[in-house]
Amino acid sequence: MILVLDLGSSSTRALFYDAQAQPVLGVAAREACAFQTDRQGRSEDDAPAAWQRLRRLLNIAQGQTKQLHGKPIAGVAMASYVANMLCLDERGEPISPVITYADTRASDDAKSLRAEFDELKTLQRTGCRIRANYHPAKLRWLARTQPKLLKRTRWLVSLSDYLRMKLCGARSPLPTSYSIAAWTGLLNRHTLDWDEAWLRALNLSREQLPTLDESPISLGAAAQNWPMLAQAKLCAAIGDGAAANVGTGCVDNTRVAATIGTTAAMRIASARASEQLSPALWCYRVDQTLALVGGATSEGGNVIEWVSKAFKIDLGEAETVLLTGRPDGHGLTVLPMFAGERSPGFADHASGTIHGLRLETRPIDILRACMEGIAYRMAIIHDSLRVIAMPDAPIVVSGGALMASSFWRQMLADVTNIAVHVCREPEATARGVAMLALWQLDRTQDLCLLAPPISETHQPDADHHEIYQYAIARQQSLYRQVVSNQWLAASH
Repeated sequence: MILVLDLGSSSTRALFYDAQAQPVLGVAAREACAFQTDRQGRSEDDAPAAWQRLRRLLNIAQGQTKQLHGKPIAGVAMASYVANMLCLDERGEPISPVITYADTRASDDAKSLRAEFDELKTLQRTGCRIRANYHPAKLRWLARTQPKLLKRTRWLVSLSDYLRMKLCGARSPLPTSYSIAAWTGLLNRHTLDWDEAWLRALNLSREQLPTLDESPISLGAAAQNWPMLAQAKLCAAIGDGAAANVGTGCVDNTRVAATIGTTAAMRIASARASEQLSPALWCYRVDQTLALVGGATSEGGNVIEWVSKAFKIDLGEAETVLLTGRPDGHGLTVLPMFAGERSPGFADHASGTIHGLRLETRPIDILRACMEGIAYRMAIIHDSLRVIAMPDAPIVVSGGALMASSFWRQMLADVTNIAVHVCREPEATARGVAMLALWQLDRTQDLCLLAPPISETHQPDADHHEIYQYAIARQQSLYRQVVSNQWLAASH
């Protein structure tokens, strides 16, 4: 049995999986949580509160072990939201909040770093751009705004690193995984070691960071506090995006994973991480052997929710109307960057635009145009991934917004001209963690054999694809004009 601890941005969960990475039904625990935010861009988590939350869930899980029918827990595995940073003192205790990926207070510091360092060369070296969500900008921001805190900092870790310490009763950081390290922006993707150029530039010593090692370790104190863990090993933590890839069976370059939930992402796992990386993409890690290459957008189901509320559209009823409409038949061009742009253009100042409105434009037209606009951005990311993927590698989709709309899934097949497979795995992230833990504990496990089945396939429509190609070109033309003007306005 594998105990999975899933550290999400809205909840923490404990789930059990068997040796075939199947969930043990009726055995789970969940507790809601939330980031602390404000209008200045703050987005923080509370590390001690996260530890107490995890303790409560482990207590609940301990009480459920009778339902495991005597099967021992062989491993404890963890998934976490990533690109977060926590400062620890010399006793291993937190002296800062967890600064999350969504914190934008380091935006000006990221901008100043981009003026000092070549961002695209940095991307090729680390797989990450110079942006507010990564460690370099966060550290520059702390040095500018809280120098005394930074001076007291003995170690810089991620939330999953801290919780692994607490589980094992350690007073200094345990080794971290390549997956967690890659999302900091400080890992050199070629050497798989902390990046010397950033260490020098940030006046950061290697001893302030965890070592890198993915070997399962003894649980120590946890086995004393929770007897169910007496035979268990603590496996390496993994980033939630990487776990979702594994959980949907996208563990090599024969499949591309696409997710549209609140936001959207398209990713491929590949052992080929040394080639030139497209500026539209980033490169993280699944583990030491697999890179995770892809792009993520700030728009997805959040834009569709905005449209449905603003125009009072019932999305369930709209689905039937959308299925009977013509591709790009509304005369609208949408730039869906309502929350700024990440991939593929990384224009921080970008905002949303709906162009071509007329008196006869209907709310359903705006909904369709927004869904198409998001699909076009995904198609552009997919074009950059084609050099890594096998020819005609299918796209495996997940995410609540995409699962709710057969129309949108078909559109994704049409805009990319690639078959779209539907994986009806409701817990892709947690299952991916369990799959990787089973592999870490037994290297003879074949992750492909543990992949969930495909329940449905959408084949691309060639005529629709041709129409959408013209629409994508039109969107790109509008993007160049609008983003350029917005940049000029922002610079003044």
